Amino acid sequence: MIGECFGAMAGSNNDHHLQNASQLSARLVAAQEGRPIGTPLFKTGTDKGFHPQVAVVPMYNNPVNTPAQQQINSEFSALRATSEWDVGRPNSMFKYLDYRKVLFKHLQPIGLMIRCICIITNCFNILDHNGTSEFFDCRPPSDLDQYLI
Repeated sequence: MIGECFGAMAGSNNDHHLQNASQLSARLVAAQEGRPIGTPLFKTGTDKGFHPQVAVVPMYNNPVNTPAQQQINSEFSALRATSEWDVGRPNSMFKYLDYRKVLFKHLQPIGLMIRCICIITNCFNILDHNGTSEFFDCRPPSDLDQYLI
């Protein structure tokens, strides 16, 4: 599994703006340099807020979708649901992060805490056989030392 991040950006930016600012399609194409044309390894599917580009395909939102389009939408929906669970998992597993009364931004290394908790959450995902590890068919390593190297 490869995580790729862009941001942070203000929440007032819409998907269309974020797609352009992140150069998502160009970065996906660059990651596939050397592959035969027409056989992309990476392609992303998004909601209708994004616009079509070489490696970006919005979900189909036609009045009547073809069976193939409906199948693609179903696959994208499952992936989006899993990703959305993952976004909330650190806060639900580590309630301290969500307790605003004790998080003082100038008195504690909140950014460092969040990064560490994301790594720990990923370890739980790999070892715990939760919805994320089952969806992505993650196989746990023999020990976390090997995984974290």
